[in-house]
Amino acid sequence: MSLSKSVIVTCSVLALVVSTAIPTWGLTKAQMDEYQKEAEKTNKKLPKMLDKNIQLTKVSMEGSTLVCSIRSVLNDKKRLGHPNLKKIAKSSAVRNLCSRNDSLTRMKDGLSYKYVLYDRNGSYVYDYSVTAKDCGGSPAVPGKSVPAGPKPQKQSTPPAKQSPPAQGGTGGDVKVQ
Repeated sequence: MSLSKSVIVTCSVLALVVSTAIPTWGLTKAQMDEYQKEAEKTNKKLPKMLDKNIQLTKVSMEGSTLVCSIRSVLNDKKRLGHPNLKKIAKSSAVRNLCSRNDSLTRMKDGLSYKYVLYDRNGSYVYDYSVTAKDCGGSPAVPGKSVPAGPKPQKQSTPPAKQSPPAQGGTGGDVKVQ
């Protein structure tokens, strides 16, 4: 599996692992405490290999942000530091999280997701966050509603020719043991 495909699959898997572990609700202090408890429960099962290259090492809450720390067990910082990988990984996570009602509802309630990538030596490579704004809305504000899907992007130039998606892709069922 290519490095970029591995990062994409990881983002999809993390969204599924973390999103299904935490029930849907608004973000009161008590509810954020519940998120933290669920994160601690998840951590007891970690580290966990998500594929042959990516390992989920830690899940935590930082305020209203669910932080997923992942590590590439095969690659060093130099190989993982390619600027396009971060862009691809975030794009995949946005697509995945914004298309799932449970994670979209949580983001509308004010939760954000943050992914932090480390290399095989444990060195920080990069991080990125996904919020309701990435899905075309903003966190819930009394009296306001948030659109349910990504905001259409206005293109000022013709779209570039795109390659067909790699087999296996993202968004399919991924089984994590």
